Amino acid sequence: MQRVTGFTLVELLIALAILAIVVGIAVPSFQALLHRGGGTATSNQLLGALLLARSEAVKRVSLDALSPTVGGGTVTGWQVPDNANVVLLTHTLESATIGITATGNAGSVTYRSNGRSGTSLAAATDFLTISDGDASRKMCLSPSGRPSIIDGGGNC
Repeated sequence: MQRVTGFTLVELLIALAILAIVVGIAVPSFQALLHRGGGTATSNQLLGALLLARSEAVKRVSLDALSPTVGGGTVTGWQVPDNANVVLLTHTLESATIGITATGNAGSVTYRSNGRSGTSLAAATDFLTISDGDASRKMCLSPSGRPSIIDGGGNC
């Protein structure tokens, strides 16, 4: 007599039910993770744009800036033009759920040819707040011109 191996229909249905429960629990958490990741990615891209503007100012021995692009009263992205108004980098926000609010030293950020901030700062200051609904990050600028990101409601 041959022995039959495999799973019964009842065993397969129980396994599928357990899988459905696990997926039902995991999907909302995964969506929240993706949502938070968008704000982090935007913060890191903005930090990279600031570092590009700073390094280009030093390399070209000129005054370079990072300027937010505004559409409909809200910040929709940013660009890095050089001293001759040639745009080196343009970025547009990809998600409508991520908001950028100009705070503190609002407007464009300029860098001198020595890499220091073109704005006289006595202390580190925040100039943009990036929020993705659940969390917020502040983009800070030190008097030396070094940009940094502060998570949450911390001070620069």
